[in-house]
This record gives sequence, C-alpha cells and structure tokens, in this order.
Amino acid sequence: MLGGLARIAPKAILPLAAAGAGVSPAAAATPLQIWQDVSRIGVQCVVAAAQSDLRQALQASICDRVRSLAMPGAPAPLDIIPIGDPAILAPGTVTLLVHASAEPVPGGQLVAFTIRPFRAAAEQTTVLYGAAPRAATLQNSGALNEALDAALGTALSETLPWLGRRRSRPLDPAGS
Repeated sequence: MLGGLARIAPKAILPLAAAGAGVSPAAAATPLQIWQDVSRIGVQCVVAAAQSDLRQALQASICDRVRSLAMPGAPAPLDIIPIGDPAILAPGTVTLLVHASAEPVPGGQLVAFTIRPFRAAAEQTTVLYGAAPRAATLQNSGALNEALDAALGTALSETLPWLGRRRSRPLDPAGS
C-alpha cells in the first residue's frame, strides 16, 4: 500500500490531504442546518434518580438553569417543554434535550448529564454527537452549585452557536 502512495507526485498529495483533512475555514464558519430558520428553542429535561422527590426537583432546577444560561443572544424565544408535549415536533422548533442521572456519593449526589439539540425535520439537521458528557457533585442540600453551573455552561457553549465554543480544560490523566 505504501508503494502505491510513494508513486504519487508530492504536489498531488497536498490537495488530497487538504480534501481529507476536514472542513474548509469558510465551511467551518457556516452554522449547522439545525439552527437555520429557528423560531422557538425548547428545553426538555429527563433526570434519573433513585429518589422521586430529588428527581423532580433536580429536573425542574436543571431545566430552569439551562434555559437561563442559553438565553443571552438566543435567536428565538426559549421555553421549557414538558415531557410528552407535542410542541417538540413543531416546525421551526429546536429542543435542547438534557438527559441527566443522579447517583448518591459521600456528601451529596453525582450528577452526570448530556445536552443535545433535536429538531423534527430532515436528516440533514440531525446532530449525532453534541457536547461531551459532563458531571458535577451536588452537596446534600440538592441545590445547584457552581460546579454544576460551570459544567452546564461549558456543555451549552459547545452546543449553541451564539454562546461560542469555549474550550474546556483537557483532563489530566496524571490527576494533577
């Protein structure tokens, strides 16, 4: 296989490499089709937790906080869409699906979550991989804290074009 590649003239490799290297700078600046002609942005949250009261409170708190964090600069009104509401399928609606899980840990709850935009439309608007999953620990009070707020903000900045794509700090395998 390498022998065949060696026969290609070096000047011919550059255009091939550029074509396979990803997206051109102009295309990278083009917004995803999912956000084109959006008239409403919804937030829908599902939280899995062993305690029903914690699940309901956390679900409402996370949805409210995601809505607040996503609002600045949003191209359309933001609403919380309850589970089962057909508004999620309305034309022009993009819904931020927040899926979280709360597990007890010493001193509180570990909350892991993902955020992904959904639009009921043609396949070209599908976002297969959104923001990376995040996690934060809530203290025993169950109130949202700075750690969860920061994790939600980072996930939203990776999901919403109007918030910009801030880079999160990479994980250090050495733990330092």
